[in-house]
Amino acid sequence: MKHPLCQIEQSIDWLIKPVNNLLDRIKSLDQRTHTRSSLQDVSMGKYIFHRSAYCNATDFVCSSDDVELIDFVENDSTTKIWHCSDLLRSEMLRKAVIAAYTLAVNNEERYRNVPEWLSLIESARSKVGKSCHIKFLGLVSLFESKSGNKIVAFRLHCFLLYLGNEKTKSTRVHLLLSEQRLSATSAPERMLQILQLIQSDLFESTAVTIKPEFTMSEDLVQTYVHLGFSKETSSKNKDVTILAKKLPIIIPKFTNRVMWGRYGKYLCPREEYSDGYESVIQLQCRLVSQLLLRKVDPASAIGI
Repeated sequence: MKHPLCQIEQSIDWLIKPVNNLLDRIKSLDQRTHTRSSLQDVSMGKYIFHRSAYCNATDFVCSSDDVELIDFVENDSTTKIWHCSDLLRSEMLRKAVIAAYTLAVNNEERYRNVPEWLSLIESARSKVGKSCHIKFLGLVSLFESKSGNKIVAFRLHCFLLYLGNEKTKSTRVHLLLSEQRLSATSAPERMLQILQLIQSDLFESTAVTIKPEFTMSEDLVQTYVHLGFSKETSSKNKDVTILAKKLPIIIPKFTNRVMWGRYGKYLCPREEYSDGYESVIQLQCRLVSQLLLRKVDPASAIGI
């Protein structure tokens, strides 16, 4: 997968238009004043007063993306890119984020310390007495009422929490969490790309910093380094790794070479298999079932 032929860069220009559309909606909703009527609407779950904006997720994928991500988005019309400018103002979303994080860490020892972002969103105000606008950006499924002005249910698939700093013209990512079925796709990288373009409009900078409050595995650190992040050790805690990137993330095109690099191992019979061809049979069955039972979209097909 690290072979140069697998790393054909995907242009980021096509992503500018859908991000600008999302930005227009974000700015429009952020300018709305809060009245008694709007507060009542918030309590009823109407999205328009949640300082939230969303667009169809299909606008944020292209034909050279990861085929698994394309299938996930194209086959589900409820998938959206959802942005919330202030997590504290969206009670339902805030509780869902906390629940997702609690389930993900599962009381593991390395997550024993309560992270800063969690302390901030669990309280109405930060330590300095000013409202702390932790922001949310995610790939989610949104289910709306028939009138289209109320969210009745939602599911988080891949999301991040961030906070921008106008002085340093940089954004710190506090949390990046993904469902297991999307963790191996390019969904997390796409969320970071969208974040960088949003910040570029606000701060005229695409600098982003990931500073987790726990010890990251070496494999995860190397993944970010491979995406172009520089790594350094925190001056306060030697076990904490800080990852930073100034230029937009570039995702490689998903090509046939990437497909072989990811799934070619199924075509390599190993000695430990009793019949020697179990992996080949598994791959053949998988391909035949996909070809016979699922329609192939020519626009996103990579060649079979």
